[in-house]
Amino acid sequence: SRLGVQLDARFNDQWSAVLQAITYKRYDDSMRPEVSLAHLRYALNTDWSIRLGRMAMPFYLVSDFRRVGYATPWLRPPQEFYGLDFNSYDGIEATWSAPAGDWILTGSAYVGNAQSKLADGSVGTAHHLRGGYVSAELGDHLLRASYVAAEMVMDTPADALFDVYRQYGAGWVGDRYKPDDDYTSFTSIGYQWSPGDWLVMAEYGFISNEQNIFTAFTSA
Repeated sequence: SRLGVQLDARFNDQWSAVLQAITYKRYDDSMRPEVSLAHLRYALNTDWSIRLGRMAMPFYLVSDFRRVGYATPWLRPPQEFYGLDFNSYDGIEATWSAPAGDWILTGSAYVGNAQSKLADGSVGTAHHLRGGYVSAELGDHLLRASYVAAEMVMDTPADALFDVYRQYGAGWVGDRYKPDDDYTSFTSIGYQWSPGDWLVMAEYGFISNEQNIFTAFTSA
């Protein structure tokens, strides 16, 4: 079960704001609410805009509504592909969008930081987050490609075990297997075709890590 509320405010032709809060049953059976979106948007002109604050992480085709169940074609997005636990980030984003013939082209670049708490009690932090995406839309067709990279730090229940190794002169174990500012990247490309009552969607992704802590994989 999930409950959410969103407030949109438009102050003038340039300035607007979004605030979204959700609550849902978590792994520890709590219903603790969280602020999932909270940002200001400034439109420089009809093509360019800047957002500052907490925004949805734009990994996927369905990033803008991944946590709104009725807006997706599944009861729950397949976790094998959509299971990255970073749903939002705090930072700044610049977006450009303009028509090109019959196409609508959009590009975005962003920087910031993100944090996520996992079911086993681990806390993942993405420092120096930087990424972007490009999309092209023509009628019922949508193409999108995205890339994001960050230095990852994981605080896990296994940290106590790594400390024991260090006490006995085997600190290399923790250095090898504990993510500590490890460069991690995620790349995806997707296509969607939505002619009326039909929906065809395909997406491919690849994640890699400099020490292979997060096992490099491809998924589609």
